[in-house]
Amino acid sequence: MTGFLGITPDEFVKQYTDPRWLINEKLLLRHQGSDGCVFLAVQGREALCSIHTARPDACRAWIPAFTRRECAAGLGKIWRLTVAESGTLCGEEHDKKAFLDYLKSIAE
Repeated sequence: MTGFLGITPDEFVKQYTDPRWLINEKLLLRHQGSDGCVFLAVQGREALCSIHTARPDACRAWIPAFTRRECAAGLGKIWRLTVAESGTLCGEEHDKKAFLDYLKSIAE
């Protein structure tokens, strides 16, 4: 990833990792407040990974789901929606439609 970013490994550790987490020589990417990963670029209603092509294996294995705390938080913050225990989207009809239209647009 350092090659993708054009920085040295030491610069990467200093700029992008949380110094409090060094477990078995593994690093944790810093978070930017409530917006998540330091590489997550929030633009309007989209949250995009700014290093998607070079993302770490842990990110490649991550699967979004309404049951994930961070997904539910983003759904509420960005789309003003919640998910019932049954898995049904809850909120204003125009917000649900906008979200579902967005999902269709990125699946194509």
